[in-house]
Amino acid sequence: MTSSTSFQPLQLVRMKDLTTMVGFSCAHINLLIGEGRFPQRLKIGERASAWLLPEIEHWAQGRWRLDTSYSPPSHEGVYLISRTVVLSMLGIQKDTLLRLIAKDAFPPGCQVGRREKRWHYNEVLGWVAKKIIERDKREEA
Repeated sequence: MTSSTSFQPLQLVRMKDLTTMVGFSCAHINLLIGEGRFPQRLKIGERASAWLLPEIEHWAQGRWRLDTSYSPPSHEGVYLISRTVVLSMLGIQKDTLLRLIAKDAFPPGCQVGRREKRWHYNEVLGWVAKKIIERDKREEA
């Protein structure tokens, strides 16, 4: 596993954290989304959604536009991440991750020990990128 001090993994933000972060209620955030004045959510599961932290940061700084889409940066080489990092990146609980894996809706990861799994960062990023593409296609329709 490689480590880099300047490397920041991508992070998704769930609604509970988003309302705290931006200071708006769920209803107001949904209103802003409907008006095209707030980033669209990513559908990460059957009943789960999240927002890309970089898009939220750009929105807060006044630099976000409806017609722009975020491209997450990949990491060169092999960069394995633990389940804890995956859960933190996606803003989900362990049972949600296991459900996504069981439904083949998320990369299964690789076994590195008897009871330990790791995920290739770029595979997780690829999954997020796929969700971004799905969101952007929904917006166009």
